[in-house]
Amino acid sequence: MEAGTVLISFEHVVNTKRYLHIMNYISEGNRPIDGKTTYSGSVYGNMWSKPKTWFSIHFLLFFFIGLITGELFDINSLLDDTYRHVKTRYKTPNCTFDFLTKKALKSGQYFSNGAWGHTKWTPTGCEVPSRFSLPECLQRNNVNSVLVLGDSTAKKYTDAILAQLQDYGSCEVLKDEPSHDQQTDYFDDIPYVSIKRGECSTCTSAYYECQVTDGIRSKTTYLEYISMEHFMDSVVTTQRNSVLKNCDDTLYQFRNWDVACGTSLTTQEFIFNEYLPLKTSTTYPKIIIIVGNFHDMTKRNVASFERTLAWFMDVVKQGTLHHRNTKIIWFEPTFIHTEKTIERYQKYHQQHKNYNLYENSKEKLMSYFSSGKFKAFYGLMDISKRVPFLNKDGIHYEHDYYDAIVNLFFQTLCHH
Repeated sequence: MEAGTVLISFEHVVNTKRYLHIMNYISEGNRPIDGKTTYSGSVYGNMWSKPKTWFSIHFLLFFFIGLITGELFDINSLLDDTYRHVKTRYKTPNCTFDFLTKKALKSGQYFSNGAWGHTKWTPTGCEVPSRFSLPECLQRNNVNSVLVLGDSTAKKYTDAILAQLQDYGSCEVLKDEPSHDQQTDYFDDIPYVSIKRGECSTCTSAYYECQVTDGIRSKTTYLEYISMEHFMDSVVTTQRNSVLKNCDDTLYQFRNWDVACGTSLTTQEFIFNEYLPLKTSTTYPKIIIIVGNFHDMTKRNVASFERTLAWFMDVVKQGTLHHRNTKIIWFEPTFIHTEKTIERYQKYHQQHKNYNLYENSKEKLMSYFSSGKFKAFYGLMDISKRVPFLNKDGIHYEHDYYDAIVNLFFQTLCHH
């Protein structure tokens, strides 16, 4: 063979899967082999780790060696090596809470790439398990207890969680509020508690004990919904002061506070400083889902809401400080389909108000996601926007929507 001549039989490789995958990647720049996700090279740091650059350099190196030496080289070996490199490095990631949190921190937006298939939403760009055993998942993740906080939307998510737990067994009501319009004994284990009437008639707190099994594994999991219509309110408080002479510096909840008269002036402080500390290591929630509410929209402007939400998140952070294994999951509020809103509420229940409140507060929320305890979820405002046919009254959706999102929540939790 004459020097400077390189013979490459492209017919031998042009129909191979690995060749097509790599050429597709090279021709389009940043697309990995699964074709689902577009990546930026900056994510992976050093330019030499990009398959496009990596393959091109190796190809040219072997090409010029061939020109100089006149020797053939095995392009199939090169392609095999490159395919293994690309497949390993750019494998589609799992849709975990860590993945969603990193996406939110990087882009400033909640991940919402995906599509609805009738009443099921499936993400693209990351993978969710197609099948899983919920009892096994709860056992593996040591989820003894789940707490959901929020208004009527949070209540509907709770009902959907309850229904999915009941698919694997049975749940017993340990206590509940028969009506939000009357004072109840739901918090009667807290001395000097005071309960006022709230705005939401359907936001009734409830506490369940569920026994779930898949025939092999069994798990006891507690589920609780606590009504919280705002991020700062005084619906549930404790009234202790020196005038009433009901201070108690021996209260368990305030044992490390070094205060003379521990009390809770807001519902949020009551929940995290007085109610939850009385729970045992088994019943203290391992997962706390905080659902963006719609009630603050009628009470606060952007600046007031931002201050209030930052204050509340700090209460959560301080209240769960000694519970390192507790994860706090943020559920963005859903999209308001104003055209379906009841006429007398249309002036106040506007999607642009909903968006402005939470979009302008997003930067504050992101700072908590960096801590490790707080986790982002999917972009529920964008996801719910795409199913107006499931919306009932502008604010609330059909059960199918909440069931789909709760199934997505468990898929995200249950990755191995």
